[in-house]
Amino acid sequence: MSDNQVHKALEQRIMELEQALEKHKDAACWQTSLLDHQPANIVIQNRSHRIIWANQTACQSAGLSREKLIGSFCYEIWAQRSYECSDCPVTKAFETGKPQDLLRSTPDGRYWQIQGIPLPNGDGKITRALEVRKDVSERLKSEDMLRESEAKFRKMYESSQIGIAMVSLNFRILQANRAYCEMLGYSEHGLVGKTLKDITYPDDVPGNMEKQAKLGRGEIDSFQMEKRFIHKNGETVHGLLNANLIRDKDDKPWYFLGTVLDITERELMAAKLRQAHKMEAVGTLAGGIAHEFNNILGIILGNAELAAEDTARSNPAYGFLEEIIKASLRGKKVVTQILSFSRNSSKECNIVDIAKVVTETLGLLRASISADVEFRTDISDPDCFISGDATQIHQVLINLCTNAAHAMEDHGGILHIILENIVLYEKTSVLNHELLPGTYIRLTVSDTGHGILPEHSDRLFDPFFTTKGVGKGSGLGLSVVHGIITEHKGGIRIQSKPGQGTRAECFFPSAEDRLAIAYKYGC
Repeated sequence: MSDNQVHKALEQRIMELEQALEKHKDAACWQTSLLDHQPANIVIQNRSHRIIWANQTACQSAGLSREKLIGSFCYEIWAQRSYECSDCPVTKAFETGKPQDLLRSTPDGRYWQIQGIPLPNGDGKITRALEVRKDVSERLKSEDMLRESEAKFRKMYESSQIGIAMVSLNFRILQANRAYCEMLGYSEHGLVGKTLKDITYPDDVPGNMEKQAKLGRGEIDSFQMEKRFIHKNGETVHGLLNANLIRDKDDKPWYFLGTVLDITERELMAAKLRQAHKMEAVGTLAGGIAHEFNNILGIILGNAELAAEDTARSNPAYGFLEEIIKASLRGKKVVTQILSFSRNSSKECNIVDIAKVVTETLGLLRASISADVEFRTDISDPDCFISGDATQIHQVLINLCTNAAHAMEDHGGILHIILENIVLYEKTSVLNHELLPGTYIRLTVSDTGHGILPEHSDRLFDPFFTTKGVGKGSGLGLSVVHGIITEHKGGIRIQSKPGQGTRAECFFPSAEDRLAIAYKYGC
């Protein structure tokens, strides 16, 4: 090879080396620029923890120039000590050959996430390691605040007296709090997965689903409505529903959030109040009509009796006059019942031995009630005294037992009468009102008859309402019973299911408690 060729080859090699060096410088510059702009402190250390390179962020954090920082020991700069840290992740990275992590707090209350990353050389030996320090104080603070917020929400969610439920867009329950579950009688496990249709009163399904569908389509963001739910035991629960549409980060419908306030008690009280007003209005009307009717009957009866006295028994007209007199007397009896219902009749107020009244009444009833009906009597305490009118208590028992006997006239059954002294420790719901705590005499009349249809239960105490055939009842029996018991400051409630008989419970304040009640309400 000539000298000229050698010279050219050397020039070519030098040019290649210069190009390689330039590329290396460019890469190093690019890497340095990239690392300098990282928000974390990044340094490269040797095995003795001496810093051999640092990015600009690390220099700013240490308050030193890169020239002064390089050559320092990391523990002198970051831990202000003259010896190696025992839990140093860089040391562990050198020992294990794997990246290591550590969360460390500093006296100023800040938290640092420190990573030690081994850097093997071309021979695979680890002579250097990368230390990356990130100030995670704000992140941890945010996470703590988030956890605290979630804990507060969870506590509010679980302890809220208002039912809260998350519902999917296809109307299935995803999650429900304790109040929601208790309102419907389910555990959360038993409720999750059910559809809104499963727990909604059938008549309310169309209206509820229509609004829910609009909510799901995003046509509305929320709605409020009163609706009826179905309890696990089949009972109706009234609720005030607030439904909201929750959207995801892309503003797309995600799920429904429903809150339900149980207003069952409010609805029951409102129904009782409406019933009380209705009974009062009907009673006033019935009383007025009864007085007018009584005057008319008096004229008819008086003239019929006078005509009968002047008519021979052999006269065909005498029989017609007798029928007029009988019908008039029956009419007066009905008037008396109406007046009892309307509370316009007089009542004697004496100490009444109800046990004695029960015994006497049953003695009269046995002869008039079918032999297919078995009488059972349970008087747990013979000392059952109230302040009231014995004749009216007798009428209450006659009416209740007659109704019970009618319910069993086709197939017979058991008529059970229970009399007992009880103590009510809290307010107790009865028809149209609540009984105050105190001692009461409870008179229970139950039968094993055909029971009462649900559609009739709200009308049982309406005057002239009857389920019996023509000529078998006036429909005043329970109305009169209700009027008498209310007049005695007591209450009545009836439980019945079709085919399972009926149970009527009458509560009368005992004589000793009645004295206190008399001061407040009058005898």
